[in-house]
Amino acid sequence: MLTIREIRPDDAAAFLDLCLALDHETSFMMYEPGERQTTESEQRAIIEQALNMGNSTIIVADAGFQLAGYVAATGGEFNRIRHSAYVVAGVRQAYAGHGLGTRLFTALEQWALATGLRRLELTVRADNAAAIRLYQRMGYEIEGTKRDSLLVDGVLIDELYMARLLTPSTPNQHSGVG
Repeated sequence: MLTIREIRPDDAAAFLDLCLALDHETSFMMYEPGERQTTESEQRAIIEQALNMGNSTIIVADAGFQLAGYVAATGGEFNRIRHSAYVVAGVRQAYAGHGLGTRLFTALEQWALATGLRRLELTVRADNAAAIRLYQRMGYEIEGTKRDSLLVDGVLIDELYMARLLTPSTPNQHSGVG
């Protein structure tokens, strides 16, 4: 049974383990295998900072013995962008394709609305069809293309800018799906 919840500082080791696993499982995340040098204490500090910002969070899928996935929102620091957050998400391969991404993004949207955020934005590799489908189902729209944005295994790859605009009266139709 997976529990969707906000991260806690004592999740630092499990969250770091999740991130390191994702670095090895997929080339769709930013870090290459072995590139992440974060320590457990540094990870704890990152979590504490996110939880103290007021417009940032990390929501995790807790499988009991490990974290199965996450979605993180980093809110804007300056007044003119405090209503906006940049989103990063990842799900372990063993849990992919079972609605976990939908559950995580639904929880993120509920948190964002309660927090007063009005814009969630992200970038996604243009060749990551499964993620693009999920984001579009969750109400994200493509706003532009970052051409030759990433260099992966010697190949230049475009990224898409996507965003979801939130209003308090129009929650996503997918809330409760999971």
